[in-house]
Amino acid sequence: NYKFNLLRLNNFMKDINFYKYTPIDGDICIELGSANGIETLIISKLIGNNGKIFAVEASPKNYHMLETCIEKNNLNNVVPLNLAVTEKKGKVYIEEDSVDYIKNNIFAPQKNNSAEVLSLSMDDIIENYNIKKIDYLKVNIEGSEKLMIKGFNKINIVNNLAISCHDFLGRRNGDKNLYTKDLIVDFLLDNNFTLYNRETGTDYKDDWIYGLNNKIINNPS
Repeated sequence: NYKFNLLRLNNFMKDINFYKYTPIDGDICIELGSANGIETLIISKLIGNNGKIFAVEASPKNYHMLETCIEKNNLNNVVPLNLAVTEKKGKVYIEEDSVDYIKNNIFAPQKNNSAEVLSLSMDDIIENYNIKKIDYLKVNIEGSEKLMIKGFNKINIVNNLAISCHDFLGRRNGDKNLYTKDLIVDFLLDNNFTLYNRETGTDYKDDWIYGLNNKIINNPS
């Protein structure tokens, strides 16, 4: 399992998360859907002490593991945030599944294992933490990306992004709430991003969208 092998994890992230851009020393990054922090660990090492990563995780159980990962690995450049990213400030319920984190989404019916968490928009996070630029934005939030874009007027400060759309889960499970790819593509094109995707034949890989802000293309300096 790559989650317990750093070499395999590095190779996995190069293939998926860093397909078009790999964070470098000094980068400011936001990771939506940090889960237990194993991918946060890799990004933290790449950006070094001069960089900073805001690691956002909605599930309280996963967030506890994220905090443990940060503490045990002395990740001083990580700012952990226990919240869901939606279109506005409020509260949402997220299903808590200790075995299958993919089930941890805010669209599942409220059950005994559901947890109430704070929700903020991307604009809220940017304003609250006085973030002036985002060199790399990674998003993997189990369908909530369609809510994220509704509260993301400050998308212009993002330089590079990688977003996991969850149409593949919708097709597997018959859940239309997880169909997000067309919405994400339209949003990013409307906001002057050049987009890339893949045709590997592996459903979850091919539903990742990679974007480069055209201001970088037009002003490479």
